[in-house]
Formats: sequence, structure tokens, C-alpha cells
Amino acid sequence: MQSLYRNFNFGWLLTLVAGVLFFGGFHGPGQVLAQDETTELMEHIKARGKIVVGVKTDYPPWGGMNEDAVKVGLEPDLARNLARRLGVGLELVGVSSANRLSKVEDGSIDLVIATMGDNLKRREIAGMLEPNYYASGVNILVHKGIKLRDWGELRGRKVCLTEGAFFNRDITQRYLIDPVIFKGTRDTQLALEAGRCIGWAYDDTALAQLVGDERWQDFGMPLSSIMIGPWAMAVSKANQDGSFARFVEDTIAEWHRTGYLLKREAAWKIPESRFLVEQNLLFNKKDENDEYICERNDDGEYPIICRNQKIARETGTHSLLPPGSIRGVLVELGLDFLPLKDPYVGKQLLNGILLTIVLSLVCVAGSLMYMLIMSIIHAVSAKPIRHLVIAINSIFRMTPPILNLYIVFFGIGTLVAAKWGYTFNAVIVAAIVFSQYAGASNSTIVIKAIANLRKNQPEAGLGIILPQAINAAFTGLVANSVNIVKAIGIASVIAVPELVSTSNRILSENGNTMEMMNFLMVFYFFLVAIFLYLLNRLNAKVTKWVAAKS
Repeated sequence: MQSLYRNFNFGWLLTLVAGVLFFGGFHGPGQVLAQDETTELMEHIKARGKIVVGVKTDYPPWGGMNEDAVKVGLEPDLARNLARRLGVGLELVGVSSANRLSKVEDGSIDLVIATMGDNLKRREIAGMLEPNYYASGVNILVHKGIKLRDWGELRGRKVCLTEGAFFNRDITQRYLIDPVIFKGTRDTQLALEAGRCIGWAYDDTALAQLVGDERWQDFGMPLSSIMIGPWAMAVSKANQDGSFARFVEDTIAEWHRTGYLLKREAAWKIPESRFLVEQNLLFNKKDENDEYICERNDDGEYPIICRNQKIARETGTHSLLPPGSIRGVLVELGLDFLPLKDPYVGKQLLNGILLTIVLSLVCVAGSLMYMLIMSIIHAVSAKPIRHLVIAINSIFRMTPPILNLYIVFFGIGTLVAAKWGYTFNAVIVAAIVFSQYAGASNSTIVIKAIANLRKNQPEAGLGIILPQAINAAFTGLVANSVNIVKAIGIASVIAVPELVSTSNRILSENGNTMEMMNFLMVFYFFLVAIFLYLLNRLNAKVTKWVAAKS
């Protein structure tokens, strides 16, 4: 036995264990949690002693922050009620329209209650729970001076949209608007006030709250709401049939029956919802045996009449994917790259790719041009001007580009629009800001290189020194250029629909996480590789120029 112990190769054992963990059991932190939850999420929550719920923090009164930075609103109230019923603590996590489903799927949260419309695409991504707990439609907030009588009058006009809203695609296709998409409601509101669009198409319940605010007294909703749709809570897709999901669904049914949702709505001074009134009547309706109609059947499901009627009509079944759909088959095969099959999504992605490439080229070229101009001014000017150049470079280099985007687009741009009626183009603003940001760093590097070279060549002219300095600073220039290409995604805060924000919208509306992430990785790998190639070619020409001047 001791001989066997001595001869046993523990290295092979460790290798085997590592292989099993890597190929069989490890799929990232979020997915490991999801696997555990599949066995029994309810037990996991009770063992942990708390439930983690994702809620909105920018959508009062459904979800917001009070003066003490505490998450409050109708939906946090629902989360607290669930925690109280379970006898556990509660952790509220702020989510956005763009990330709420990804957070519940990767296990960051147990449940999402975040003003989320219920539709087939989202049911493919996560476990949407029924009965639905609220409903809303879509309306548009416009200045009272703009007279609208019909949604068709929006054709070809710029309309502000908020990233992640499920109706963005339908509105764009149905009414042929020119969409201007912002990341969050705050940025969308700023854009509307600044005149970046004719109006903001968004959830009517949220817009109704704004109309009563003094800040929006000059705005109104002249059109009737469209696309009325129920809201759903969601768990991860792996947990949609578990006891926790069943507990939440039964609690929602009880809320409808007791009128709890109507009471919370009134407590938050939200206009009475027709949907909640109808659900309260429905869940209190009884059959000839004096039993509630909306109770679970023998198969554990609620009757169709108590569920989302639109989903039931579209599917004709209880499955989460339309029966026999091509997409359903591709999902099972892991080949669900939606842009190849959906013309609308494909066009979105192509536009994002082209804009990213063009903006990257412009910003890199602009940063190099800025570098040349500022380096030359510094080299030929008197001391006060040289100090001014350094100061300007320091301001642009040390100020985060996202702050500059806000200052120029929403700050200066709003003043210019108010005084002269001219609105800044978002893409041009992004190009200027990124060019200045990278150009300031490039200029600083080259100015230092010129100073070092002049110590050894005090009599050399700028025509000789500048090419040598650029050649010496080439590594730093390349690093700055690559960084600015990677930072282009920040431009989405001012509604520049580049590739990253476009991909986020596709993810939030359609899923495709693995496919889109792999696509982004490959795209940026080749984009950076191409820029490195072009910059190396440029450096070769500069080196040749330096050799000819020497």
C-alpha cells in the first residue's frame, strides 16, 4: 500500500480535476450560481438569509432614490413585501433597461422588478413570471408649441428614445421616425430640453409623472397611448419552473386579489391603472362552484384567461419559443446570431460598425493633427505661449472625455440651441472631444521628446527635430491611438449609435449574449490590428523621412 501511495502520480490527478472543473463545471461566476439555483433557488435564498432584487433607480415613483440615497418606490415596496413573506432580508440592486436581464441571468440578482414589458423576445432570454403585475403603453412628450394629431406625423422626424425600451424597434419601423437613442432617462430628458429631438417616446406612466412637474410645464402628451403591454417580473431562465418562481407568481396573484397593488399605486400618487382594476376584478371572479377562476390548474399553470393574452395568442402554446420557429431551432444549436436573420437588427449592427470605423479614423487622424499643430506652436513660440500650450494640453488630457462630452453637448450645446437655434451634431462633438483628449496626450509626449533631442542638437531646425521626436515618441502615440479607438463607446452618452451601444441594445432587446460578445471581441481585435498596421506604416514613412533629413 505504501508503495502504491509513493508511485501514485498526484500531478495527473490534479490535471484531471482541473480539466473537469474547466470543461465540465466552470462557466463563469454567474453561471455557476445559476446552476446552484437550478437545484433550489428558494433554499439558496433562505440559507443566505436575504433576497437580492434588481429595481430601477431612475424611474420614480416606480423606482428611485430618496434624499438619504435609499431605493424607494412602488417596485421596491413589492420587493420588501416578498422578503417579508419569505422571512429573509432584502438587498436592492440598481439596474437599467439595458442590463436588467443580463444581471438576473448571470446570477447577480435573484429577481428583477424593473418596469419590464413582457414579450416573446424577453421570454427567450429570461424566466418571465405570470401573472403580470402592471401594464403601460407608449406615448410621446413634446413641447406644447408642437401640434401633433397623429403618430404618423412623426415620420422622418428626430424622436428621442431611451436605450433598452422594448418598443424602440416597433416605433422606429411602424412610424419611420429618425431615432436618437440615449443611455438613460436622465440623458434623454436633457436631450429633449436641449431640442435634440421633436419629442421623447417612452412609457406613458413615466411621462405622465413628468407632465405634472414644474420643470415640464411647457410640455405635454397630445397623442393617445399606443402599444399597451403588461409588465413582468423575471428570474433566470434556469429557475422559471422552480419553487421560488412559483412563490412569486402566487404572491402576485394574491396582490391582485386583495387589491394590494392598487393600494400601493394610490400610496405613490400614481393615476389609477385600468389594468390593475381589471385584474382585481378578474382574480376575485368565481365559477359556479364558488371557486376562484384564477387558481393553478392540475398542471400547475394558471388558466390562460389569467395570463398574458398577447403572448398566448402569439405562441399558441405554453412554450417559451414559438413552436417550430427557425430561431428556436438555432437557439438549440447555439447558432442564434440574430443580425444575420433579422434585417432590422442587421442594419443596426452594420450602421454601428461603420460609424465606429469612421469615428475611429477621424479621431486618430484628428489627434495626430492636434499633436502636430500644438507641438509646432510650442516649438516656435515665446515662453508665455509655450506655457499656455502646456496648460491647454493639461486641461484636455486630465479631464475625462465623458465629462467633456456632457459639457460640450448638453452644456454649451443647450445654450447655443437656446440663443441661436443651432444644435450640435453628436458625431462631430464626439470626434472633436476624442481628438482633443488623445491629441493633448500625444502633444505632451512629442513636446518632451523635442526638448530631449534639442539638448543634443541645439542648432537643429524644427524640420529635423520634429520628425525625430515623432519617431522617438511613436510607442506612446500608438498606445494613445489604440486607447481612443477603445473609448469610442463612451460617445453613446450623447446618442452616438456606435458598435458597443448598438450591441447593448441588441442584447437588451433580443439576447444573443455569447454571440454578440464573441463578435465584439473579434471585431475589436481586427480593428486594433488594422490601426496598428496603418500606424506602423506611418512610422516607417516618418523613419524614412528622418533618415533622409539626417
